[in-house]
Amino acid sequence: MTRRDRAWAAATALAILAFFVITLRPDVGGTEDSPKFQFIGRVLGTSHSPGYPFYSLVTYVFGFLPIGNLAYRINLFSAVCGALACACVYLTARRLGVTRLLSVAAATASATSYPLWSNSVTAEVYALGAFLSALSILLVIGFGQTGQVWRLYAGCAAWAC
Repeated sequence: MTRRDRAWAAATALAILAFFVITLRPDVGGTEDSPKFQFIGRVLGTSHSPGYPFYSLVTYVFGFLPIGNLAYRINLFSAVCGALACACVYLTARRLGVTRLLSVAAATASATSYPLWSNSVTAEVYALGAFLSALSILLVIGFGQTGQVWRLYAGCAAWAC
């Protein structure tokens, strides 16, 4: 990965994050489990089986940001995870030899797909899952191309989270 590719990935992620923030749910509520996920990290609790312990831990930390109310901050966490997932899509496409323009298109298509968008604008575990899955794929492909074992271990760790 070149420095230019990382800059393009960051710019793409920031543009996608702006899109997610513009459409972000500003308060408590949402479908199904979203209201529960908006506060579960604050009390370091579990929602329901399987409990999502990693989600609870990272939203606990993210919940201390000094912006908006708690529900907004946790919704914002989903937006950040969704944008990071799209950055991983861009980087994976570049690693596979796709042009920059088409890599941006792939990341943008991911961001504007209903499943990723809808789970990136409210508190849900799926945006974090998308990010960790995309990161795992990126790292394992990197391992396959470079043979650097740390990439395999990091990919397995991301998948385990």
